[in-house]
Amino acid sequence: MANPPTTVLAQAFEQAKARKTQTPAKPAAGCLLWPPSYPFEQAVETLRRAGVDAIADLRSPAAIKADAAPAALKPSTLKTFLREAHGIAYVRLGALGNHPEHPPFYSRGRLQKNRLQASEPWRNGFKRLLQGIAACRVCILVDSGVLATNVACEALQRANVAVLHVSEYHRLPAAA
Repeated sequence: MANPPTTVLAQAFEQAKARKTQTPAKPAAGCLLWPPSYPFEQAVETLRRAGVDAIADLRSPAAIKADAAPAALKPSTLKTFLREAHGIAYVRLGALGNHPEHPPFYSRGRLQKNRLQASEPWRNGFKRLLQGIAACRVCILVDSGVLATNVACEALQRANVAVLHVSEYHRLPAAA
């Protein structure tokens, strides 16, 4: 039986991390996936342990405005906290998130991946994300269980970028 996807991703991320240790000038081609449902304090500790340099926030405007979103995850609060307390940059890439307010991306109420990925804002946002991943260790903050998030993660994997859920990284030993 083949290894489960999370194990394969964990191995890929560790291999990428090892390459980064061997050649510090070229960061690993990997990123962490952080859904807002994951405990905030644990996520921040994991980001610190993983050596994350930047957060790319892919959440939709609706998810950010939702009353259910903790105050700590509001963009202005998160940006200030991460920068001042941990030296982690914060970038909004909402074009990669879910956009129910854009009917052209939907057919019969369902997101059409090809339409989303063909849009110029999505392509530009994805290009920025890949550039960030090439330059530093990135964690993407996503809408949990949203198809647009899956579209972005699938596209990252097709670009040979390991995507590892923050809960999986938390179980790995700390870097030496």
